[in-house]
Amino acid sequence: MEYLKHYIDVDKFAVENHDLFKSDFFQRKVRELIQEKNKRNIPNISDGSRYLLQGIQAVVNIEKVKNQEDDCVFLIDFGNVMDYGNNMTRLLIKYNNNPL
Repeated sequence: MEYLKHYIDVDKFAVENHDLFKSDFFQRKVRELIQEKNKRNIPNISDGSRYLLQGIQAVVNIEKVKNQEDDCVFLIDFGNVMDYGNNMTRLLIKYNNNPL
């Protein structure tokens, strides 16, 4: 989890860094994530990102997108779990404020 402390929710990234979100590099990385999700038969998450619109949830590292690094975005792989009440977001915020 220490590795993910510099990652933010993709929805926040899309709103705050719209140009990077729309960049060809980032959109290609998102397509690769979706292909991997489909290859692994991970079901769509019904409350997935409204920006990705592919039934996935992801976290993004802004600096890695700027540097065009392959690990700039990660799928949050919880299968069919729905994040009611933004529990995952709250956990990520708490973790980023106080990493273990």
